[in-house]
Amino acid sequence: MVCIIAGCRNRARHNFGVRLRRPRIWAIWAPNTEAYLCDEHAVQGLRVEVTLIPTDTGVVDTEVSSPRGGLVRRLVPLRTYDLVLSMLAAGECVGDYVPPGSDRSVLDVFLDGGEKAARLACS
Repeated sequence: MVCIIAGCRNRARHNFGVRLRRPRIWAIWAPNTEAYLCDEHAVQGLRVEVTLIPTDTGVVDTEVSSPRGGLVRRLVPLRTYDLVLSMLAAGECVGDYVPPGSDRSVLDVFLDGGEKAARLACS
């Protein structure tokens, strides 16, 4: 890979990623962006601008660019199972949660009776 910084032709091996975390819990999602930095640019400091645009696609869509440099876009589907596990770990009610792109609640999707259903159900 080549560094995404304009004019830099150095070999790049540091993949820029983004991560959304719940407090004191692992990431809800954390896609790599496929934008790479060389050793020099990885340690010299960067100004990072972030624009968050809500969607209902169930996808994390990232674009990383450098002024007068390259642009890299990557679409990563959200993994509903990981999101549900993080919600459960945080003690949140997930039974009524409807994942993006679905018309069924988590409880409906995961309902196979017994203990699993009881853990997902809201009290």
